Amino acid sequence: MYLIEDADHTLVPDGKGRTTFKSLAVVHRPDGGVTTNATPGELYDELERGLKICEATIKRVGEGDMYVDRTGPEYADGEWVMTDTYKERPEPVDPTEDTDHDYANQYGGYRARAYDATGATTDALIVALWEKLVEDRDESAAALQGLRDAVKARFPAPGASDEDEASEGGE
Repeated sequence: MYLIEDADHTLVPDGKGRTTFKSLAVVHRPDGGVTTNATPGELYDELERGLKICEATIKRVGEGDMYVDRTGPEYADGEWVMTDTYKERPEPVDPTEDTDHDYANQYGGYRARAYDATGATTDALIVALWEKLVEDRDESAAALQGLRDAVKARFPAPGASDEDEASEGGE
């Protein structure tokens, strides 16, 4: 990241009002002009303010891979520093009627994705149904029903109790 400073190491916004920018290919000077293919160092300024383009060092703090925030730039110990903060990703929490205001409209999609993730796909259900009805083998159907029951418990129908889900067959 780059920035423009004056002789007192005070940030000076560029011609677009930005305090930092990523490229030196086109620098919009505070005096309204444009400098192309700039390099760090003195910056021509029609108002003769003694401006410089500086590169800011980006320092990473925190553990984990989830980006949280960037602070700075701050001038300290003779250099400009920006700080990127990272943290561990929180464990995902299943949505519920209490945490998702649109749960009543979305729970079917939550279930569908969970069925696919656990292996209770439509194709698996068709195969299990065939094996049960045509080949008189219950193993696949029983295993898939266990997966489906777990998903239904994880994403219950809005306002339904466990008994309601079992008696209606659910989704």
